[in-house]
Amino acid sequence: MPGFHETNGGRTFYYGTVPKIADALTRIADALEKLVPKEKVDVEELADKVERVAARFDELASKITEEPWHGVKRPGEGEEDGG
Repeated sequence: MPGFHETNGGRTFYYGTVPKIADALTRIADALEKLVPKEKVDVEELADKVERVAARFDELASKITEEPWHGVKRPGEGEEDGG
């Protein structure tokens, strides 16, 4: 019995399908290289920025009152019954 590479299907696979897969992988790798930043990210610097933003967020959030609508009348408030 012939080996897979000796059959019509085997030859089609090895000489047709495998090169197409290799070409597709090359195109995928090229596309990924364009998406990935060329520079290395300084993780510690990024963490410091995140921490500063979080601190500013906390600072601003602490200025918000628990009742942001304090003093604003809702529809129907302050009207006399039967009016």
